[in-house]
Amino acid sequence: MHKQIEEEQTRIPKATPYQFTTTDYPVVPPKPQPKQCTKPEPFRLESVARHEEEEVRKDMEERKRLKEEEARMRMFKAQPILKE
Repeated sequence: MHKQIEEEQTRIPKATPYQFTTTDYPVVPPKPQPKQCTKPEPFRLESVARHEEEEVRKDMEERKRLKEEEARMRMFKAQPILKE
């Protein structure tokens, strides 16, 4: 029975323990200094830029049309009404 227990123990592999070096604990590197926060920069979408360009163009065309109409109104001269 003693021999049988020894045979069972020899069949079960045993892990070798960790051999400590000069230090018992692993060396942990120091934490890096925290970096400064970045400032968010607004980005411009192409579609938004195109839309704004169209709005500016339409506004300029409207102003031009109003100026031409105003100039035409200044050129207007009233004609007298002839009564018989």
